Amino acid sequence: MSYGALGADEPFKRLALREKIHFSKYQLEEELLAYKARGAGKLYAEQRQQLLFLDRYGTADVIDYDSSINSSFTLVSSSSPSGNSRIETGTSDMELSRGLTLIGLGNDQSAVVLQHQDTCEPYRHQEPLVDSFQNIMNRESFQVFAVIAHDSAWCRDKEDMRPALESTNLEAWQTLEFRVPYIAIIDKNRTQQEFLGSPNESLVIRIN
Repeated sequence: MSYGALGADEPFKRLALREKIHFSKYQLEEELLAYKARGAGKLYAEQRQQLLFLDRYGTADVIDYDSSINSSFTLVSSSSPSGNSRIETGTSDMELSRGLTLIGLGNDQSAVVLQHQDTCEPYRHQEPLVDSFQNIMNRESFQVFAVIAHDSAWCRDKEDMRPALESTNLEAWQTLEFRVPYIAIIDKNRTQQEFLGSPNESLVIRIN
């Protein structure tokens, strides 16, 4: 039997079990509460937060991004078809579709989908884009924009992503491989940054 507590110096203790051995609830509680008495509160909180992230997003690695807007958002790019790419605000949880989505982020915690392209469906089989992502950003009043990939932004040909992204200053999308999570943040007051995750995993960014 293994038992332990978050925040402990020794995460787990092990006890070899034999038939008819007794291990009382009191013994277990005594061991676990001892960690709390030793003041492991900060480490406990950090490890508990990691477990919560792992449970919610499939990864404990969450990137904090300092933005010029006065709102908080969590951006999730999942590179699995069974995963869930989305934008979380204090009041909503918006799921995204396969391909690339351009979102405008507001100071009032609003998140608005401005354009979407299923870049895994060859562009010659789709209706032409009404406008490129860059032209949309030029005329919109949002200070911060995000481009998020779901499932896979690239499946067959980089040309499938070009109509949406070629007029932007973004570059990392040209190196994307199959089912690699991708998030780009474009801040009009500051700069832009692109993030690539690991294949078949999730990429999570918290904007503060």
